Amino acid sequence: MLSRSLRGDISIEVLVSDQPCAVKVDPSEFELALLNLAVNARDAMSKGGSLTITVKPALLEGRADEEELRGEFVAIRVADTGTGIAPDILPHVFEPFFTTKEVGKGTGLGLSQVYGFAKQSGGTATVSSSLGRGTVITLYLPRTRETPAASIAPAGPEAAAQRAGTALVVEDNPEVAEVAAAYFEQLGYSVKQVANAREALELLGNDPRIDLVFSDILMPGGMTGLELGHAIRRLYPEMPVLLTTGYSSSAQDAVREGFVVLQKPSTSRRSSDARAKRAGQSRRRSPRSAHWGRPAITSQELAPLD
Repeated sequence: MLSRSLRGDISIEVLVSDQPCAVKVDPSEFELALLNLAVNARDAMSKGGSLTITVKPALLEGRADEEELRGEFVAIRVADTGTGIAPDILPHVFEPFFTTKEVGKGTGLGLSQVYGFAKQSGGTATVSSSLGRGTVITLYLPRTRETPAASIAPAGPEAAAQRAGTALVVEDNPEVAEVAAAYFEQLGYSVKQVANAREALELLGNDPRIDLVFSDILMPGGMTGLELGHAIRRLYPEMPVLLTTGYSSSAQDAVREGFVVLQKPSTSRRSSDARAKRAGQSRRRSPRSAHWGRPAITSQELAPLD
C-alpha cells in the first residue's frame, strides 16, 4: 500500500528490531496513520528521496516532550529526506485542519489523524524537523506482551472486488481521495475516482457497475456533495450515498436531510465484522445494473474517529 502511494523516485526502507514489538491497536487505523505519514513525506520530497521506517521497543520515562508517558512502548519512526518544516510551523502540525498548502491542495487532516490515533491508543506522536534535511515523526504505541494472532492472507483483488462491488469516490483533493480509495480497497471494493459532482453524474450515467457513492460535501464546480446526493436519489433511488466532511455545520445539514455523514478523518474500523454481516445480506436488483445484488458498505464500516 505504501509503495503505491509513493512515486518511483522515492525509496522505502523498513527496519524492524529483532525484539518483540507487539502493540494492541486497530489495524485499519494503524495502516491509515502510516499511509498519511507516507503521503506527507512524499509531498515533501518533490525531487525524490528516501523514506525510512524504523520499529523498535522504547522505554519512556516521563519526559515532557513525550507527554510524560512512562512504561514500555513501541516506537515507529518515519523519517524522510524532504524539505523539512519551519520552526514556527512545527508546533502546529498535529492541529486539525492546519496546513501550509494552497486552498484546494490539502486539508491538514493527515497528521491530526496520526496524532489522534496515537493518543486514543494510549500513546503519543512527536515530530522533529530540519529545513532542507527532512522530517522525523515518531509514533509511540503501548507495547504488549500478548502474542499477535496469526494473520489471514487477504483474498486476491479480483475475488475481493467480486464480493464487494465498485465504489465511486468523489473528492477534489487528490490526497484525501487517495486515502478514501485505500479505505474501500481494504473493504474489498474496486474504486473509481472523480473530482467533482458533474463528473460523478456523468460516470454514473455511463457505468452501470457503480454500487456505492462516497462524496465530500464541500467541492468546487458549482454542485456540492449534498446536491449530488439529492440528484442521485432522484436518478438512482436505490444507490447508497455516503457523504463526508470535516465541518460540523455541513454535516448537520446533510443529516437533517436523511444522509449518512462520516466526519473526516474516517477509518475502516470494524470493517471485518461488518463485512461478515454482509455475507448473508442481499439487495433487490436495480433496473440500472445487473451488479446491484452486491451488498453495499454500511455506515458502521467507516466510523468517525472519536
